[in-house]
Amino acid sequence: MLELHGVSRTVKLDTTCLGLGTGMEGEPRAAGRAVTELHREDFTLTWQKMLAHGIGATIRIELDIQAVQTAQAGGTPQAT
Repeated sequence: MLELHGVSRTVKLDTTCLGLGTGMEGEPRAAGRAVTELHREDFTLTWQKMLAHGIGATIRIELDIQAVQTAQAGGTPQAT
């Protein structure tokens, strides 16, 4: 759920797992990517001045994500 300008909408993300690996200190890592497009009108963002200056009605959002697992003080792994 995404809320912008007081309007909440469900947003679907096109996700891709880019892989699993190990960092330089042996810590487990995972990488992924998520992409979506938002339509300004869906969130009541219809600024005529912005549209007149060439800013389109859709916004593309791309997320590149990397997760690293680290150890807590007691030596127990913890996801961050």
